[in-house]
Amino acid sequence: MFHNMARAAAGLAGGGGDGSGDPYFANVAALLHMDGANTSTMFADEIGGSWVAIGSAQIDTDESKFGGASGYFDGASNVLSSASSAYNIGTSDFTIECWIKPSAVIGTYRVIASRQSDSSSSAIALQLRINTVGQLEAVLRGGTTTIYTVSSSGTLSTTAFQHVAVTRESGVLRCFINGTLDGVQGGANSTLNDVSAQFSIGSIDTPTSGPTSFYSGWVDDFRLTIGVARYTDSFTLPTSTFPNE
Repeated sequence: MFHNMARAAAGLAGGGGDGSGDPYFANVAALLHMDGANTSTMFADEIGGSWVAIGSAQIDTDESKFGGASGYFDGASNVLSSASSAYNIGTSDFTIECWIKPSAVIGTYRVIASRQSDSSSSAIALQLRINTVGQLEAVLRGGTTTIYTVSSSGTLSTTAFQHVAVTRESGVLRCFINGTLDGVQGGANSTLNDVSAQFSIGSIDTPTSGPTSFYSGWVDDFRLTIGVARYTDSFTLPTSTFPNE
C-alpha cells in the first residue's frame, strides 16, 4: 500500500492542508478529522481503519481547529484504539502529526502511542507525548533497549490548538511545534518493534492491563504517514483540514 517516495520539501507541498490535494496521499495510513456529532463515540478514518473509543473518548463540538469538532480526552479513562495491521513502521520514514489543545502540560501524557498486545518493553514501538516539563517528546524503541528520544526546546500551551509533528528521515528524528523545527536526534535508524496489534490516541493502551498515562485535552486532524518524512525543516502551517485525496 505504501511507496518509498522521496522526502517532501519543507512547506505546504509536503503536508497538504492548503486547499489542494496531498502529493503523498498514497502513503497515508490513518486520517482522522475528528468530526461528528457532539458526544459521539464514532471516529471515522478516511483511509478505512477501524477505531474504537474506550472510556470517555468522544467527539466535542465546543472545541476545534477545523471542521467544527475535535476528539476530547478527559485525562482519566480515555483511549481511541485501533488494531489495524497497517501501522507497522519498521525501518520506514514516517510522519505523525495532529493539532492538540492540552488541558494540562505538566506531567507525562501520551498523545499517540503504538505497541503490541503484551506489557513487555519490546512491545513498545513509539510514543508521542508531553513530558514532565511540558515539552513535546517522541520516543522510539527497537527491541528491548534501543531507545531514541527527541524533545522540543519549547513548551506546549493550554490556551490554543497547536500543530505538532514528529518525522523520521533516514534515521534522523525531528519534532515540530506550529511548523517550527524544535528538536533533532540522529541515529534513529533501527527497525521499530512490530506494533500491528495496537495503535492508540489519548494514552498508551495494552489489552492485558488497559490504558495508562492518559492525555487530557483535545486532538484534531490526526494523520499518520508511513514512507515519507513530510517535514525536514520549518514549514508553513496548514490553513485547512488535511485533504482526503
